[in-house]
Amino acid sequence: MFIKTIVFNNNPKNLGEIYIPLTLENKECKIQEKISDYPNTLMEEYNKIVITDSAGMGKSTLLKFMFLRAINLNKGIPIFIELRKLNNEHTVIDEIMKEINPINSNVDKHKVLDLISEGDFIFF
Repeated sequence: MFIKTIVFNNNPKNLGEIYIPLTLENKECKIQEKISDYPNTLMEEYNKIVITDSAGMGKSTLLKFMFLRAINLNKGIPIFIELRKLNNEHTVIDEIMKEINPINSNVDKHKVLDLISEGDFIFF
């Protein structure tokens, strides 16, 4: 996966070559986890994780890295959703349906919801 960053004058760079492992921290539990590969323990222990920080600190890059590692390691069905693509007319479910089947617009919304409820998806 190639990404553009301000650091490299918006020239596309291979994520695997430029990713520098970040450390996630839960200040309440005083837990830290360095993300240098797919974080199995973290993902198994927590059902939902919210990553917050200032702009430009690497949140999107981290999520793209984890997404690619999930694909490479065959961890569930990873879906990457960019929140900026969502609005009142285009919901999370619409984006998931688009990601699952970008060519055929006849995806049944109820089937997608059934698949999600089975729990094999990992949302980034």
